[in-house]
Amino acid sequence: MSRKGESGVYKITNLINGKVYVGSATNLRDRKTTHLWQLKKGTHCNRYLQMAYNKYGWNNFEFSILEKCRIEDCVIIEQFYIDSLNVTNRNIGYNICPNAGSALGRKHTEETKNKIAKSNEGRKMTKEHIEILRQANLGKKHTLESRQKISIGNRGKKMSPEAKEKIKKAITGKKRTEIQKESFSKARKGKPNNITYTDELREKISISAKNRPKISEQTRQRLIDSHSICILDTNTGVFYNTNELSSILNVHKNSILRMIKFGRKSNISNRYKIV
Repeated sequence: MSRKGESGVYKITNLINGKVYVGSATNLRDRKTTHLWQLKKGTHCNRYLQMAYNKYGWNNFEFSILEKCRIEDCVIIEQFYIDSLNVTNRNIGYNICPNAGSALGRKHTEETKNKIAKSNEGRKMTKEHIEILRQANLGKKHTLESRQKISIGNRGKKMSPEAKEKIKKAITGKKRTEIQKESFSKARKGKPNNITYTDELREKISISAKNRPKISEQTRQRLIDSHSICILDTNTGVFYNTNELSSILNVHKNSILRMIKFGRKSNISNRYKIV
């Protein structure tokens, strides 16, 4: 057992099959307590270690210190043991990510960042690791504080053309599932549809309107004509314009005109005629 406040790199060993989990901490004693508490609750972030605990129980695990070190050296040394013990190999260990990534409550120095970068050169996560991380994050939601930090961090950033193209290809042809539609619908319930027009937003709209091409006289006249079209209700003999009929039927006026003009079989095309 370490004294309170000691930092370093540790491992959790399964005494039944010899598999190992490697980690680092600013406070080794607290980290051991945290692991045990999360495993008992069934909320540990590492699902492989959680499943092993569920099967074997904590009495068949051993928490031991690999190396005590300064806080600023923890990630480098953790990376060394992850690589040397090959703990991301499912037959050997429980670690999910091949890279030591604990923030340890601090920001890395430029020197440390360069060391980590060099140790990771040429290394790519396998599809299996990517899928494991994706599954581990399913259902997790960012806190309000986390969302605000992400928002602040992304301010002023612009996506590169390559990133935009990747996103475009990824979503092309995809349709939302019924579950997604229902989720979006629930998320919008109770939210106001009105927009708060800030001075900045008004300025953007104004600039956009100035740059928008003007409609031709022919188009303008067609829009005027669409309002003056007279439609006969053959059942009652009453005449309506498109706006009146749209309000009565609760159908957009353009849809009404298309159904009548192109003879689409419907109650509207059978009952109403343009005169």
